[in-house]
Amino acid sequence: MTKFQIENKILKLHVEAPKAIYRYLMFFFAFISFIVPLIAFVTALWTGKFHAGIFISFLFFGFIGYYLLRSALWNTYGTEEFHFDVENIIYITDYKKFKEKVRTIPRQNIQVDFVPCRREKDKYVLQINHGKERIKSVIGLSESEKNELFERIKQELLA
Repeated sequence: MTKFQIENKILKLHVEAPKAIYRYLMFFFAFISFIVPLIAFVTALWTGKFHAGIFISFLFFGFIGYYLLRSALWNTYGTEEFHFDVENIIYITDYKKFKEKVRTIPRQNIQVDFVPCRREKDKYVLQINHGKERIKSVIGLSESEKNELFERIKQELLA
């Protein structure tokens, strides 16, 4: 599967999914992180030993569960979408079950670059600049993918 596709002036970059066992483990631990405080709550109600620690465990494990669920969804379904509208470029990070905050920059006088990825050697990330505003992808592309994507962006999205 290619890491990117372009349809109707929308560039989609797809995450390369890790091995299934890692994804299953992330979903499992996210599930456990949500279940542990519920079990503690039911136990506290049943034994009558209800205290503030139950609420602290809800918050602590809730944040951990949210982070693990978000990571699992990103590594399984994650895509970055760049919508090349007439006036703006809109950037959306999609986790399938929810989307992050939408970022927008004007389309006039943009510069499209590929910069080396900090996390992965021999990988590049897409960066779109408009003056001091910048949208930077997090999905690493190989040298051949970078070259192919750059040509297709010039031909199909910036033309």
